[in-house]
Amino acid sequence: MIPIGAVFQPELIDLMKSVLEDATAMLPEAQRTSAIKAEIASYILARAANGPIFLRVLPTASETR
Repeated sequence: MIPIGAVFQPELIDLMKSVLEDATAMLPEAQRTSAIKAEIASYILARAANGPIFLRVLPTASETR
């Protein structure tokens, strides 16, 4: 769960958006639904709320495409 009042820097938001787009693009067409995209976005936000470790994971995730 994302802490209430979590604040993310614009650069991190851009990076998270890119990771979401990359992750969605890796899915088969039939699985690219709004519900799945929302699930992935929630996961990304939850990881971001955990702090610096997220910054080490995101570039790796976005490079896998």
